[in-house]
Amino acid sequence: MLDGTISQLGPSYVISARLVAAADGRELAVFRRTADSDAELVAALGKLSHDFDVTADARRERVANALLDHGERVQYSVFECWLDVRELAS
Repeated sequence: MLDGTISQLGPSYVISARLVAAADGRELAVFRRTADSDAELVAALGKLSHDFDVTADARRERVANALLDHGERVQYSVFECWLDVRELAS
């Protein structure tokens, strides 16, 4: 599950995103980016989306195991997951 916030600090922004295991709320990964102005916000969001390209083997394994709790691996980095309404809401 992906969870995130955008906080404004004066003219700047802090963008935070967490990858969380839906089953138990374990935090699997945390990412942060900053933008110095409104004009830089979209670019910072784009960079943050690239941060989710999990390159650390230990983190990749934790993410994969969490996804396998809810579905199946259809390609090396593609998972099909089935979640019920409670899991989506948590």
